[in-house]
Amino acid sequence: TKAVLLRRVTGTVTLVEANADWSAWSRGYLGRRRSARCSFACTRLEEMGPFPAGAFDLVWLQWCLQYVTDDDAVAGLRRAAAGLTPHGIIVVKENRPFGEGLCSRLDRFQMDTPDGPEGRYDITRAEAHHRRIIGLAGLRVCEWAEQEETVSVVLEPGHRFNIEPCEDLLP
Repeated sequence: TKAVLLRRVTGTVTLVEANADWSAWSRGYLGRRRSARCSFACTRLEEMGPFPAGAFDLVWLQWCLQYVTDDDAVAGLRRAAAGLTPHGIIVVKENRPFGEGLCSRLDRFQMDTPDGPEGRYDITRAEAHHRRIIGLAGLRVCEWAEQEETVSVVLEPGHRFNIEPCEDLLP
């Protein structure tokens, strides 16, 4: 990720991490020169925003949606989209179903339960599930790339294509 974000983005990068230990680790991983171009925020996706319009050219959400409910994922994507510049994009990288036996079904929703009082649920959604959340957020998929265990998705706000959020699909 550091090679993509910090080599290609010329401005400041805001790195958001819910875990303070991981946030500190990120500073060391990036190194002094790269981390000097970053601001660091320790918060959860569902607690972020609202953002001013035009705040971001790029929002990169890596392993964020798997820790929130569908409603929080939709709301978080909407807040991120509202903060984009006119040509800004959102990149989402998440785990996807894989494995052997019952876990090998790529259309299967998977969930791990939290360990301890500070633990969080870990949700692995199938492609159709991700696409539904993206549509509910009023976003359009520009690119979908699958790796063995993960999926990377490039999104643009649907208003560029007259796509409106599908409110009637919410439970």
